[in-house]
Amino acid sequence: MTSYDSLLSDMMGVQVLLVFTKDGQVESTAYVNLTHPIYVRGTATLVLVSLNYSSTFLAVYHNGSSVQLPRVSPTIEKVISLRLDGRNYTSQEVVVNSTLPSVFNVSLLNHTNYIYVAAETDHGFRFLNDSQYFLSSGRVFVINDPVSTYFVVYSQTPVSVIPVPSQSSALSAAQGYLLYVLVGIVVVLIAAIVYYIRK
Repeated sequence: MTSYDSLLSDMMGVQVLLVFTKDGQVESTAYVNLTHPIYVRGTATLVLVSLNYSSTFLAVYHNGSSVQLPRVSPTIEKVISLRLDGRNYTSQEVVVNSTLPSVFNVSLLNHTNYIYVAAETDHGFRFLNDSQYFLSSGRVFVINDPVSTYFVVYSQTPVSVIPVPSQSSALSAAQGYLLYVLVGIVVVLIAAIVYYIRK
């Protein structure tokens, strides 16, 4: 979108005008609670707008379109110890049940110096970047695109390169299956070698 572009968006049956200024700010006929650059199937700006005691998240794209991102509540939220590269980190495991892009948030356990968010996907364990989550008012907000299991990881020191976790749950089902197949092949080869040596 270019400077001073405007967009009409429907919010609970009421048309809301959003105006993007030259300096990247968002003004609206509704109250703008927050904005944050995000990536949900494209680069966008997340805008939380309020009107008449209700609020909604909108993903506003550079082509002028917008999509409402529903808020979802985690179905499971528990504190765990996550082992990464030989160290244990206090973490929150958060399970979300949503098949569409959405937004969820959880209260921070504590205000450590470094907070990371990771997702367990079909392709393995990956850490999110700042276009996929942000901190505000003692909570971490995550833009779910959608994945079912997330981890909020707390660290007292910076982690320059986040390693793949050593816990087995970080392996995808396909990786776990491949591991069993490889172990089976090795066992068969060893048995065949022992058989031929004894013959």
